[in-house]
Amino acid sequence: MSRLTDFAQSQFREARAIIGSETVSIAGGTALSAVLNEADRSRNYEGTGWDQVVSLDAVVSSVDWAADYPEHDGVYFGKTATARGQTFRVGGIRHGQGFVTIRLTSEKKGA
Repeated sequence: MSRLTDFAQSQFREARAIIGSETVSIAGGTALSAVLNEADRSRNYEGTGWDQVVSLDAVVSSVDWAADYPEHDGVYFGKTATARGQTFRVGGIRHGQGFVTIRLTSEKKGA
C-alpha cells in the first residue's frame, strides 16, 4: 500500500470509532464494518406512476472489501444486501484510494 492509503486507512478506523459503525453484508456473506449515511427517500417516475425509492451509501475499508468480497464488482450488482435490519439491493460500487462505497437501493419497487 502507499503512504496515502495507509494514512487513509488509519484515519478511517479512528473516524469509524468516533462516528460509529454498522454492519453491511451482501448475499449472506461476511458482515463488513461500515459507516452509513442517512437514508434517502425519494420518488422516481417509472412510466406507470411514481415509485418510492430508499437508498443509502455504506463506506467500507478497501482492505476489508478486498478480503471479504474478492470477486469483480459486477458479481455483486443486484444482489441483496442487509443493513440497519433492512434488505436492499446493491445498486453500485465505487472504489477510492482507501475506501469502497456501496450504493444500497430499495429491494423492490414501492419499498
